[in-house]
Amino acid sequence: MLAYKEGERSKVRKIFFVSLFSVLILTTACGSSGSSSNGGNKESSAPVENRVTLSINEKNYTFPSRSESTNRYVKAVPTADGIVWSPAPEMENTSSIADIRPVEPFEIYYSHASDLKIDKINSRKIYTLPLQKDGAEVFLENLYSVHQYILFTTYTKKPGMVQAIENQLFYITPDDAEAKLITSFHESGGYLFDFNINDQNTVKYTQSSPNADGGYDEASFVFHLDTGINEPISAADIHK
Repeated sequence: MLAYKEGERSKVRKIFFVSLFSVLILTTACGSSGSSSNGGNKESSAPVENRVTLSINEKNYTFPSRSESTNRYVKAVPTADGIVWSPAPEMENTSSIADIRPVEPFEIYYSHASDLKIDKINSRKIYTLPLQKDGAEVFLENLYSVHQYILFTTYTKKPGMVQAIENQLFYITPDDAEAKLITSFHESGGYLFDFNINDQNTVKYTQSSPNADGGYDEASFVFHLDTGINEPISAADIHK
């Protein structure tokens, strides 16, 4: 079982366990532009195609990206029989962490693992996220997978804000029409959230809320992807 550690945000460390799969962001790659000069003639060039290269299960895949400023929003994860990925949508104010906002919704696609150069044209759209929720923009935070299931986290934010209003964890399969909610949570303003995914198709998670004594009140659950059943567990069982 492989452990994934994601960068801290609001001083929260998340640990994820995903069976058999690995994704590594290697670099940002731009397609070459043809140019020539002859006897002092004006140099001509073709449009530059911006692409992101990700290493997935020891293979390098390239994905389209609108601009280098939004490369970090390109996500991909291997599944049991393909690649699931999300391109960065068109966005405004990309140089500002507080004011960046999507003007198109995030989308999730499925592609064959044999296609190393991945584009929308050789992919099948699985799901389109809403552009807004309760007056705030919806961002895709990350993608995960276990067996046939694709999991993803989202957050909502309004321009001028550096912290999320709300986070949510969903799951879907390539054949589902709609994503299903596992839980809503907070991971800012003193709130903590941890979850792990294992190869028994379960998701264990803990939401920790600050209390008046300076500590935390914790609530832990296990969600069964095969049945949709959510049941409470002890915090000690979260990583078992």
